[in-house]
Amino acid sequence: MNCLWCHQDIITEIDWTNVFSPPRRSVLCRKCRQALSPLEGQRCHRCSRASISSICSDCKWWTAYTQGCDPLTYNHSIFSYNGRMQEMIARWKYRGDYHLGYAFQQPFTQAFAKQFSFIKKKQAVVIPIPLSAERTIERGFNQADMLAHFLKAPKRNILTRLHTEKQSKKGRAERIFAKNP
Repeated sequence: MNCLWCHQDIITEIDWTNVFSPPRRSVLCRKCRQALSPLEGQRCHRCSRASISSICSDCKWWTAYTQGCDPLTYNHSIFSYNGRMQEMIARWKYRGDYHLGYAFQQPFTQAFAKQFSFIKKKQAVVIPIPLSAERTIERGFNQADMLAHFLKAPKRNILTRLHTEKQSKKGRAERIFAKNP
């Protein structure tokens, strides 16, 4: 099998940890997996950003600004948004490399199982954030929908989206103060 990112052959290394049970098949080679930076250590309980306090200064500011009426109550990120992750997201999301999404399947499902273990499987419902019809045509697929299909919980498409200017074309302040589409 070839690495989904660099297309090099993936050679499974046999050692004492996997000699009696087959190792999990990886879709990224070791070098590409090591280029991803998992988020670890103390984080903001709300946005998942590295923070020594339980709620970071940005989330405190946002709570005050929205007067406590922010619909986002919890976010859990898996990887740091470093240069490699930016490149991977761009290729997957904006250049339509559907299969690259499988590089996120294992860490995504593991993080979901760990972070939401308190929810019984029959009670969980996954609701992917939709794309507008125009954006779906442009990208070829909805990345949030792909991630939702990785999870074992039932999926419901109950949200709609208005077509608006691309978020990537806006600065941070414009994104913060924009109306939620």
